[in-house]
Amino acid sequence: MSPRVLALLASLTLVLAACGDATTTPDASGESGTWETQLLEAGVGSDQAPLLAVSGDDVLVLAVADDGTMVSQLSRDGAPFEAGQPLSTGAEYPHIGGVAAAPGGGWLAMGSDDGAGHDVLAFRSGDGLAWEPVAVTGFADAVDLSDLAVVDGTVIAAGSYRTADNPSEGGFEAHVWASGDGVAFTEVDLPGVRAPRGYRNESYVADLALVGDRLLAVGAARGAAVWASDDAAQTWHRVDDPGLAGLYSATSAAVSGETVVLGVAEERIAALRSTDGGDTWQPVTGLPKPGEEGVWAPVWSDGARFWTLTGVDDMGWSRPEVCYADLDQCGQNPPPRFVASADAAEWTAVELPGEADEIAGTADGRTLALSVERGGVAVHTLPAGTTPPEAPPVPDPETVELVTLAEGERPEVGVRYHAPMYVHCGMRWFWFGDATWRRTDRGAGVETGAGDAGPAGWPVVGETIYGYATLTDAEHLEYSIGDEVIATYRRAEGAPGCM
Repeated sequence: MSPRVLALLASLTLVLAACGDATTTPDASGESGTWETQLLEAGVGSDQAPLLAVSGDDVLVLAVADDGTMVSQLSRDGAPFEAGQPLSTGAEYPHIGGVAAAPGGGWLAMGSDDGAGHDVLAFRSGDGLAWEPVAVTGFADAVDLSDLAVVDGTVIAAGSYRTADNPSEGGFEAHVWASGDGVAFTEVDLPGVRAPRGYRNESYVADLALVGDRLLAVGAARGAAVWASDDAAQTWHRVDDPGLAGLYSATSAAVSGETVVLGVAEERIAALRSTDGGDTWQPVTGLPKPGEEGVWAPVWSDGARFWTLTGVDDMGWSRPEVCYADLDQCGQNPPPRFVASADAAEWTAVELPGEADEIAGTADGRTLALSVERGGVAVHTLPAGTTPPEAPPVPDPETVELVTLAEGERPEVGVRYHAPMYVHCGMRWFWFGDATWRRTDRGAGVETGAGDAGPAGWPVVGETIYGYATLTDAEHLEYSIGDEVIATYRRAEGAPGCM
């Protein structure tokens, strides 16, 4: 996963607002609540998710359309949202990385123009409804900004420089920038960050999180990185803990009380948990493993509980044992499930009205979920003192026991093996067992890459035929569906690659 993709994904994480204010942790217990939804008119660009920021009981939603128009919606003290005045950003491809309550009142938004120059963008609003651009200083190179926070009156922007001669080619170098007025920024170096010399040395900050008086910046610098500051981003140290060793990246962070949950992009673990301000980290064992692809899922907090997604890109219903059991269920993978936890140990599947892009909480205990809807965005609100409704269980698919080969194992003559055949490039070549096989007959075929679905009734799902391979002798095999042989093959070398 590239640093740019991670930076874009990081914009979906909980935006810190008014982080220096004293807050209390809402109670996670209570009766099951009912979500209330308000639809907001706003253009949402294809590469810019809407942002959600909270300051006390005030809630700001900020969206940027494909034409570069930025518009906000503001709710004060739980009142219905009020639409702000649209602002033309003047940027070719504006990407807002973070929104936060400004020191002394109002709001700040910062990001970058993802056009040729990747220049920094900044906007200020006194009332959350009318915005104006701000010419900020202190950024020495093209930038990606992934988050924005305010701690003890100091504005902190986080992300990375793009140091390559052509900024579109990256050269990512992690940094944070601090400012007392949101205009003049000072660049702050992060320990362990090296000047990029190829992809291995690239680094970035994906998210910021405040736990107590400590600010955490999470991302990657030759592996997953957590940096901590106890003086409002003036100085930083990199957390050196075995729990982070061997992890590729940290992609998001969420805080509830004294507990921090860290999202990671790994196949062996979904998240980490810290109860000491980020000094030490342990695996979150209550979440299912992401699987071989190491699919990234965000973590959020509403102040009372943690939230995340499970089953992102889950291919459990595409396994051969599922498809051979019943072709109608093949590939019918259930959508990702939202799960919530008060302690990041025990997780419960919960229902939301939509596919939330962000989840946050207000000081008075309301839970907010932001989702993109046709024609705009929706804010779903769970009343204070209630818990999210539990989701019904998802049934397991029907399966059958397969007759298969271990990797490199030589098939036996006369044994009928379950053998899915990938037919994007057609049926001329077949990869099976310890060899490649070339077709010997001139029967019907299928090439899904060319748009050919094959004869009616063939069990083809997801560019794969779910058929059977049987060796007639050591050098020849038959491929069948049901009791019908549809192709014959001989052992052969020289199979081309399939693109």
